[in-house]
Amino acid sequence: MDNNKLMPLLNETLAKQCADIIYKNIVNMSPGYEPGARLNVLKLAEELGVSETPLKSAIKQLESQGVLTVSPRKGTYVSELSARDVEELLAVRSGIEELAVKISDGRYSEKVLQEMEKCLRRCEFALSQDDPEMYRENDAKFHRLIVAASGNIRLEGLYTYLTASEQIINVYSPRSKSAKEESTKEHWDFRETCKTGELEIILSELRKHWELSRRRVLKGYGLLDGMEGKGEGVRGHNR
Repeated sequence: MDNNKLMPLLNETLAKQCADIIYKNIVNMSPGYEPGARLNVLKLAEELGVSETPLKSAIKQLESQGVLTVSPRKGTYVSELSARDVEELLAVRSGIEELAVKISDGRYSEKVLQEMEKCLRRCEFALSQDDPEMYRENDAKFHRLIVAASGNIRLEGLYTYLTASEQIINVYSPRSKSAKEESTKEHWDFRETCKTGELEIILSELRKHWELSRRRVLKGYGLLDGMEGKGEGVRGHNR
């Protein structure tokens, strides 16, 4: 076997590992990885113990996901979102979920409801164990279940692509335990509402959750000032 054929796979694996480490540091806002922070690529390669080749691949991947911003002759920076950026990203995500609810006509199988419950139980456990990664994973899965319940493969694919290509929004997700507890409580309320099978009631509960989520995100990052008075609700919703 030609050992050289293994090199691309090795580099790809190293690139993914590098991307995972950098992303984790950014989401956890480790020192030097805050929104707007400039990354020293040479120093980073040394810290990770890799050559520049897999690191550059990792940076390119994170740039495509909106996590990093690469500016020619200026450097590589952790992406920083404005209030408008946050509003638009949340509007698209919430819009897709609302469309999914409409397609499902508010009908949720017992299996979906059970999967939702599992996610929420794990979110509560993660909060009790102070495990932000477990919380994010199950919080995201809960929202994917809302879309998957529509049975529309293309819509689910679009939602998956959006969440994968704009992972920077995770940096702006509620960070405090109380904010996560509020969000989880709203998820429980939404799940209970899903049992009714009443489309308009379910949509109302979903819209309420996204509006509260929007305010938590903007307030948490000091972006809420200046956004007040511009109309309530996530931009793009028909209230």
